[in-house]
Amino acid sequence: FLPNQFVLKCTHGSGSNIICTDKSKLDIKDAEKKINKWMKKNWYWFGREWPYKNLKPRIICEKYLQDDITDYKFMCFHGEPKVIQVHRNRQTNHTLDFYDINWNKTEIRRHQDISDEKLPKPKRFDEMISIARKLSENEIHVRIDLFEVDGKIYFSEKTYYSASGFSLFEKDEYDELLGSWIQLPINS
Repeated sequence: FLPNQFVLKCTHGSGSNIICTDKSKLDIKDAEKKINKWMKKNWYWFGREWPYKNLKPRIICEKYLQDDITDYKFMCFHGEPKVIQVHRNRQTNHTLDFYDINWNKTEIRRHQDISDEKLPKPKRFDEMISIARKLSENEIHVRIDLFEVDGKIYFSEKTYYSASGFSLFEKDEYDELLGSWIQLPINS
């Protein structure tokens, strides 16, 4: 019943994906073993991310888009995208760059390679910003992950704690900048 190419993805975890580019070559026993393991894992216990605590584990099947897809991760604060993580070449020479919402490459860095070039702005960038705003409204902070493939925008996920909060920035000033965009409610 599955198409020739697809992605199986856990709705309750991170990095738990099976990317199938040719169904006739899929190792079904290996895929089943991985899925059974993932279905028993509660990601809350790894990083204490409360959204995972009572989440019912599920597997979804998504359309396979392409190899080495560019991943646009919109870091939103109070419904406003402020900075975009751009991941490229995950399967070969993974780079991570940060752009502002005017598509200027920023100095923000994590301990990962950056690209040597300024990337072209996605064709439907303004629409991506609008989608990120809509999906992040009423949230103090959330990351909205999108793809643009063949002129279409695809939603990937909402992430409340990037890398469970364990991936460090190169400089404290980057943490301070992102932290300055968070305004916590005051309870009286």
